[in-house]
Amino acid sequence: MQKADLLEMHNRWFLLIRGLGVNAVTAESVFGELMAQYEADGRSEAASGESEAASGRAYHNLTHVQQVLTSAEAVAGQAVDWTAVQLAIWFHDVVYVPGAPDNEAQSAHFARRILQSWQLPDELIDAVEQLILATALNGTAPAHPDVPLIQDADIATLGWPPDAYRRYAQAIRREFAHVPEEAYRHGRSQILAHFLQKPRLYRTDYFFARLEAQARANLRQELVELRGQT
Repeated sequence: MQKADLLEMHNRWFLLIRGLGVNAVTAESVFGELMAQYEADGRSEAASGESEAASGRAYHNLTHVQQVLTSAEAVAGQAVDWTAVQLAIWFHDVVYVPGAPDNEAQSAHFARRILQSWQLPDELIDAVEQLILATALNGTAPAHPDVPLIQDADIATLGWPPDAYRRYAQAIRREFAHVPEEAYRHGRSQILAHFLQKPRLYRTDYFFARLEAQARANLRQELVELRGQT
């Protein structure tokens, strides 16, 4: 992450945490903990093309958190609990092992540990946990009213312009560099097909209107390329 972006994220974090009554020393400590998690394996610019450094977090890093926050801010006025949404975005990929089935559950547990130590209301902590769990690819989404918002912001990447989407797909491949090519193509193809089978990718009207068509085109093109390599 570039220095200016890191400073922006630092400022975003403190603006959010200040409103929760958490002291600056504690807020700084947790920001450092988040940094250590999200940037643990190198500092690549996920999908931006500014850096090609190999990383276990080539996509699911602090840059992704920044992108999701920016996407969500466009519909912040529609959120029932904007504070919970922001906290959930900050923590939603804090634990990430490529291919692990419990990344979201572990991230939710991580968030709960931190937020309970701040003695925040149980209702807020429960909401953050539900929203993090809702970002899992599979499984039944919790019933929290802000689930569609965070889900759509998390996959806004799919509706990026073709070149940016291609860089995103390349970043995902780098995260799974340990997986043999044939196995990766098979698994990735299944994920893309799963998305394409949905009646609509984006649950909110805002994201649907702006990203749905491009996202489907991107997914279909990547699927063709993956199958063409077989």
